[in-house]
Amino acid sequence: MELLLFFQYVLNGVSTGMGYALLALGLSLVFGVLHIVNFTHGEFYMLGGYLSFVLMRSVGLPYFIAMPLAVIAVVVLAFICSLLIIQPLKERPFLFTLIATFGLGYVFSDSAFLIWGGLPKCLESSLTGTLRFAGLYLAEQNLLIILVSLTFLLGMSLFVKKSNLGKKMRATNENKVGAALVGVNISSIYNWTFVIGSGLAALSGVLIGALTTLLPYMGEQGIFTAFIVVIIGGMGSIIGSLLGGLILGLVQSLGCAYISPALTAVFGFGAAILILLLRPRGLLGPRER
Repeated sequence: MELLLFFQYVLNGVSTGMGYALLALGLSLVFGVLHIVNFTHGEFYMLGGYLSFVLMRSVGLPYFIAMPLAVIAVVVLAFICSLLIIQPLKERPFLFTLIATFGLGYVFSDSAFLIWGGLPKCLESSLTGTLRFAGLYLAEQNLLIILVSLTFLLGMSLFVKKSNLGKKMRATNENKVGAALVGVNISSIYNWTFVIGSGLAALSGVLIGALTTLLPYMGEQGIFTAFIVVIIGGMGSIIGSLLGGLILGLVQSLGCAYISPALTAVFGFGAAILILLLRPRGLLGPRER
């Protein structure tokens, strides 16, 4: 029985960790290519959940129709933010973009509070059942998160390595001036990267939001979780996001089960601090150039 419980906690940690990995993937991608820390990432995560809620509750759309529409809406918003804020600041020092995205995040979260109020909202998924196998239990929504996260993590890895746009992103990351000299449109790469990263945040918000409650300031918890994942896995590494998410999910699940649920945040930050001490660039972070 104890061994079965242990494996149940591991399964819970894996399913949670896959959601964390998807959430962190967009943040890691934006930093890896643009070398900016996007503090608006958490608010795009929040907006994904809220827009799905509105489409389902007010328009009457089913969950699996509201999901892509909410992501598309956030992508459009992210594109506008990229044009108006990211592009004008791309040649400025790192701190300029950091402060701009930090302030923009508060604009979005405060606007969400004004529009939808401070009471929790429930995003109801079409998947409400629980699967049972070998004595273990897994909610259908958790299985969806695992499958979608794996698909996008592997898909983004292939996209960055094999596609023409992905190769341009890598070239921009390696040497922005050199990439521009051989004909890469740097402004276009900035837009594409920021939009893709924000879309991934929105998608994770729709998926994870169905397991929790929606709150206007949930993006703050989201961005801290994403930061912990990329610290563990390494900024700019897609596989690192997967590894970091799984480690964080397992540490929190097993820590809550065998020590105390009240220390959930401590487990996460403790893992991040340990990695920073042992490997300051994360497990799969880029080497010094």
